[in-house]
Amino acid sequence: MAEETRRASLREEAAFQLANVTKTPPQFGAITPRWLVRLLDWKPLESGTLRVNKVDEGKAIESICEHADESPLVSTYVEYLDKPREYRLSSELINNAEYGLLHNVAASQKLKTRKGPPTPDDLDELLTKVWKEPSLFLAHPRAIAAFGRECTRRGVPPPTVTLFGTPFLTWRGIPLVPSDKIAVRSKDQTSKILLLRVGEKKQGVVGLFQPGLPGEQSPGLSVRFMGIDERALASYLVSLYCSAAVLTDDAIALLEDVAVGHYHEYL
Repeated sequence: MAEETRRASLREEAAFQLANVTKTPPQFGAITPRWLVRLLDWKPLESGTLRVNKVDEGKAIESICEHADESPLVSTYVEYLDKPREYRLSSELINNAEYGLLHNVAASQKLKTRKGPPTPDDLDELLTKVWKEPSLFLAHPRAIAAFGRECTRRGVPPPTVTLFGTPFLTWRGIPLVPSDKIAVRSKDQTSKILLLRVGEKKQGVVGLFQPGLPGEQSPGLSVRFMGIDERALASYLVSLYCSAAVLTDDAIALLEDVAVGHYHEYL
C-alpha cells in the first residue's frame, strides 16, 4: 500500500489506454484488385434493366456495289428478334448462373485444350474465336502461371505490359488478367480461360450499373445507415447493383479443361 501511495505517474497499462495508437484500416485478406471491374466499359441503366435488341443473323442483307444505269435499287430488311434478352442488375459478374460470363458463352465459342496444360497453340485457337479487337484474357492466377511454364518450355516467354501500375503477362499483345473468381477444380486441378472483347461500340461485353443510388460509394455500390437499435448497435445496408451483358456471341470465348498442375524438369 505504501508503494502505491509513493507513485507519481500512471502505470503502463493505464497510460496505454490514454495513448493515441496508430491504427490501420481493417485488413481483409480476401480482397482482390478486381481487375475485370477496372477493365470493363460500364453502362449506366436508369431503369435497372438492359434489353439487347438483336437482328435475325440468318437472313442475308442484299447489296450492290455498282449502279450505273437507272434500274430499280434492290430492297432488303432485317427482322428484329421477337423476344430480346433482358439483363437485370445483381452482383456476380463471372459465376452468376443467369448472366455470369462463364455461363454466357455460346457452344460455338468453346474450345478444349489439346493436351491439358494451356499452350500458346491453345490461346491462338482461342483468339480465332474473338478475332475482332480482343481486349483481354481472364484466368485464375494458377492458369496464367501454367501458361507461362508452357511458354518458357518452348523458348517463347510471354512479354509483359503495365496496366494500373501493375505488370501483366501478355500473349499476342493481349493481357492475361488474373481473377480467382474463375475456380480451379480440386478434383482434377483444371480451370478455364476466358477471352473477351469489351465495349458497347465494339459489340462486346459491357458492365451495367444503376447511377444515383442513395448512399452511393462507387458505381453500383450503396452503403446506407439504417439506424441504432436498443442495444446501441449501429447497422448499415450494403448493396451492390451491377451486371454484365454479352452483346454478341463472338464477344467472348472459353478455353476449357485447362490443367494447372503440370510442371517440367529443366536441366
